[in-house]
Amino acid sequence: MWKMKKYWIINLLLLFSAIVGMALVAYSTTIAPGIGGDATIYITSARNFLAGKGLGLIQADGTFRLLPYFPPGYPLALSLSGLTGIDLVLISRWLNICLFGAIIFLLGKILYKASKGQIWFTLAGSLIFALSPVLIPIYSWSMSEPLALLFGFASLNCLMNAIQKPSDTGLKDDSTEQKGTGSSSVSLHLVLAGVLVGLAVFTRYNAIAFAITGGLFLLLAGKEKAVKKFVRTIVYSVLALLPIIIWLVIDLRQTGTVSSRSMEFPADFGAFLLNFWNDVQQSVLFWFLPDSWIYTPRFPAFVMNSLVPIIFLGLLVWFIIWFVREKKQPSTTSSTTRLWIPILGIFSLIFILVTLMVKITTYPPITINVRMLSPLYISVGLMVLLLLNETVSWFAKRWWVMGAAGMVLVLAILGYGVHSAHVVKQLHDKGMGYTSLEWQQSDTLQALKALPEDTTLVTNQDMLVLFWTGRTSYPVKEIYINDPLQIFSRYGDGDLSNDPGQKLFRQNEATLVLFDTITEQFADIYGDQTTERVTAFTSGLHLMYSGNDGGIYTYREP
Repeated sequence: MWKMKKYWIINLLLLFSAIVGMALVAYSTTIAPGIGGDATIYITSARNFLAGKGLGLIQADGTFRLLPYFPPGYPLALSLSGLTGIDLVLISRWLNICLFGAIIFLLGKILYKASKGQIWFTLAGSLIFALSPVLIPIYSWSMSEPLALLFGFASLNCLMNAIQKPSDTGLKDDSTEQKGTGSSSVSLHLVLAGVLVGLAVFTRYNAIAFAITGGLFLLLAGKEKAVKKFVRTIVYSVLALLPIIIWLVIDLRQTGTVSSRSMEFPADFGAFLLNFWNDVQQSVLFWFLPDSWIYTPRFPAFVMNSLVPIIFLGLLVWFIIWFVREKKQPSTTSSTTRLWIPILGIFSLIFILVTLMVKITTYPPITINVRMLSPLYISVGLMVLLLLNETVSWFAKRWWVMGAAGMVLVLAILGYGVHSAHVVKQLHDKGMGYTSLEWQQSDTLQALKALPEDTTLVTNQDMLVLFWTGRTSYPVKEIYINDPLQIFSRYGDGDLSNDPGQKLFRQNEATLVLFDTITEQFADIYGDQTTERVTAFTSGLHLMYSGNDGGIYTYREP
């Protein structure tokens, strides 16, 4: 009877945590979900797919381009939901709200099983994730991470079930098999784990870290014969990789590249690694500190630069201490904690290595930020919570240890809660990305909409224009080349040999729509010379329209 009551109690508590998180995301996206360049590609590709034009973008010259840079899982999910006739932006908002509730519930279930049924600990852990100022903004943007995160961690959960339930998976030891009760190496849990991780990789390329982690554990876990380990790993790997292999074949046949990216190894590898570490360190700081503390540091530089290494080193020492203690304990292969802590540690390491390899070898390079590292955030968060629970169990007879652990969890919930309240309020009031109030009130954007439909456009915000008007445009190529010019010239007087937008503008067959964000974009290229470059860029051009946030230009002979 108590087991049944406990089952309903924990599910109700996890449902409460999930609803709290869903409500916060719903409130933060009251204006609209955040839309940026990537989200515009997803949504536009989904709309084109629904319209029968293909999964990709119609370019300014009228040609079709297969979905660039990304795997197709998320836009296909939007397309499927779009069959209802509901606007895809609205669909993306409610999809993310539901996905946040689902991941909170799933992580709570993992904590409950791995903590051997600790209700208070499970509730505290699920609330920490529900109130996370790291996850809430991620789930407030129309991006593919939420879907990939659910698939990825659900696959690890199914994999854990496959490893832990020998009667279903064929993971019985040799002695059991000799008694005539052996079973197949393949189970429903294993198949489901493979399918889910395949969907994760089909949604986000970096989710391959889930697949690699799962494959390693299938090879290493259990006491059965090597043949069985090999068979189950092969089955899992085929299910995990088949969807994305099919997509990559289609991509290569149509574009000649993998996700419209090229392979490029950095010339200065040492400097590259340093920049990579700095990006990771900057992103990880957002896990612990408010934004204002990072953008305007309240501590000396050496303290800020030491925080992340100290935290990671401390976590490593904590893991080693736990591992040494576990090795001294009697063998209990059914212990969920014994499996979850190592698998999360291995996944975290593999994820960093996969991210580094992708960053090293692809151009244009990926951006390392909080959103990109969200799988690492969840895996490290789960591991810390489980290590904390294990540490408390070592001192079960000392009430003050449990009290101290409880205080840490309460402070984490309160700290995250206060921080998230500020973040959610800001997102609620101002919005995010292209759907923010600032862009909705852009007079330059309104003037652009008034231009004749057959006007060929060149702009420094091609994705913004595509999202708000549905019109494709030529980008200002200088921004994306990221190679500073030695001689500054106005737009239209530069090198026209490989710049169709500038060439059409020079021939007065295109109109330049320039938003003030050009200053920020040029700052990454020209640094101290930014103002000079911005001034020269439009010098002598005919100004058709001048707005508070940009202008519209046509070419005029000198």
